[in-house]
Amino acid sequence: MKRISIFTAARSDFGILKNIILKIEKDKRFNLDLIVNSAHKSQKFGKTVSEINEIIVKNKIILKFKYGKSNPENIIKYFNSITEEISSYILKKKPDAFIIMGDRYEMLACAFSCIQFQIPIIHFCGGSITLGSLDDIYRDNISRMANLHLVETKYHRRRLTQLGIKKNIKIVGAPALENLNMLTNNSFFELIKKYKIRINRNKKLIITCFHPETNISLSNNIINLKKLIYFLKMTNENVVFTYPNADNGYNDYIKLIKSNLRKKKNCSIIENLGIKNYYTLLKNSDVMLGNSSSGIIESASFKIPVINLGNRQKNRFANKNVINSSFEYRDIRKSFKDIQSEKFLNQIRNLKNFYFQNNCSKNSIDIIHKFLTRYSS
Repeated sequence: MKRISIFTAARSDFGILKNIILKIEKDKRFNLDLIVNSAHKSQKFGKTVSEINEIIVKNKIILKFKYGKSNPENIIKYFNSITEEISSYILKKKPDAFIIMGDRYEMLACAFSCIQFQIPIIHFCGGSITLGSLDDIYRDNISRMANLHLVETKYHRRRLTQLGIKKNIKIVGAPALENLNMLTNNSFFELIKKYKIRINRNKKLIITCFHPETNISLSNNIINLKKLIYFLKMTNENVVFTYPNADNGYNDYIKLIKSNLRKKKNCSIIENLGIKNYYTLLKNSDVMLGNSSSGIIESASFKIPVINLGNRQKNRFANKNVINSSFEYRDIRKSFKDIQSEKFLNQIRNLKNFYFQNNCSKNSIDIIHKFLTRYSS
């Protein structure tokens, strides 16, 4: 058996990797350790450790350091704490490989520990471009450290080759899209009741989010968020606003969202839905507005229009249901009008999501086992 470690830093990557985690746990070729970052314990983000505890994984290791405010000073401390705790784990358990997904600084800290102890890195979702964040720096450096690359599309493979990475690149699709199977018995009515979502059935439902552009200042992000809030205040549609990521300044963004939108008619603010409830909400939404990666990857499978705001996801490979807009009110208003046109809706009615590949988890696990067998021989 190969001892595989999977590091989950936050709610976003856990939702994406959930199927792979479950399948590896059941696969007799592997012995799985699930390493859970401290951010999952934070009440601020809905205490997502409870969602992790719902799945049957025998070996769960929760990092001990306390996660508080996100600012540059604390992020350096978190980075050091992750490297220290992951390094201690490696020395004790000696895993055969680490699975790391994506582009956050926590993932880079984990990759750094693996490099020091020569633990093979299996990297999911490399090769993306996100113009408006530091994620490109983190993601590209993890890709350069990685031994096996499991990418979403041919475009991501091409991007890795442009970085000088030529070997062990396999296209498996987006792991998150396998979670669509969870929707079968999930009721939108029950979701509304559970989260006390205020909704007028005669209005459109906008699901929105704001994640900061991490390569600009806090004050500039606040300006962008205020512009988004102004548009939402001016619209008469239903709004569900989900919390931002644990990036620098997230407390300031949450306070601003709450103080401006808490009393707005037909507007609900939700910390964390969990992947199953989130997809149920997407399925029943009319528009996505914001700058979440799910607007780029998952949205096309629901055939809903997306207005991608600002630079955070700009230049990312996107399906035809996505249009880009600045945070300016007149641009958002124009985009909102454009995506409701018959021409645009017809364009996405029969859309096939190019991020989707059949049997993503199964194929990924088979590739991983084959790679590790060859690597250790």
